Amino acid sequence: MILAGISIEEGKLAAWLKALEPYMALKGIGGNASLFEDESTRLQVQKAAVKCLLAFNLLPGNAADILSIMEQRGELAKLFGRLCREMGSIHQASECNLFTMDLSLDRYQEANWPTQSMRFQPLLNTLVSAPLPFDFSILLPASLPEPFPGSQELARSVELCKAVNGMPRENWDEKYGIDERPPLLPHTSLGLCVHAHLDKEMAPELLCGREFLPLVKAIVFHYDVTAFETLYDDEQAKWAEYLRNGGYGGVVLFAPSGCPEARLPEICQDAATWAELY
Repeated sequence: MILAGISIEEGKLAAWLKALEPYMALKGIGGNASLFEDESTRLQVQKAAVKCLLAFNLLPGNAADILSIMEQRGELAKLFGRLCREMGSIHQASECNLFTMDLSLDRYQEANWPTQSMRFQPLLNTLVSAPLPFDFSILLPASLPEPFPGSQELARSVELCKAVNGMPRENWDEKYGIDERPPLLPHTSLGLCVHAHLDKEMAPELLCGREFLPLVKAIVFHYDVTAFETLYDDEQAKWAEYLRNGGYGGVVLFAPSGCPEARLPEICQDAATWAELY
């Protein structure tokens, strides 16, 4: 069985949690990491006993710029220590072990990419080596189909995942605020979060090829409620079969946007129907 849940928009947490209650097929939620910054919100999620399957945007905004600024200031250790504590706090509140970080990989010119790639690799290696007492993955987002012709987002994300996962893990020491780290757990890694914006005629194998499926830890199906978009039962059945046959071990999230609060029960009911297919 593949864990399936629903991605919730900020500002309506209590209403979302209430709407989710009747649907056991929905195994959890997805939401921005900032959702867990407030202690009362974390307690609300804990009290509802809802698992967070995926926390988006561990670094808000353009993560590449933030990393660059902190690197120039010599404050990477401080930043990584904060992210380590943040992941631990989110996991404690909701058992979350998947976190996305957007590096805006399409912004780099082809000629500059090799240099940028070599710069990102040790930074990401350090982050996925964080001394946390649970398995986790940092995920690079990639949109399918490609966001524009000639996009390199997916290819560069795959390149970084393969390079970082093949590196010896960085040792955290006193410069990161950890004197003695626990053993590295077996499933810490860099992976992919696929954001799928579907056309009904798009076959799963055309969007999500077998060659990079092992790197995918999360697939997020987007649709805009305000534009009267939806997902389709037959379409989701094909995805569920394709992912199961491919040995997919990640999570699936249904991500409606523009959700009126009055329609949340109906939206959760639809998502639960699709979740049962997985």
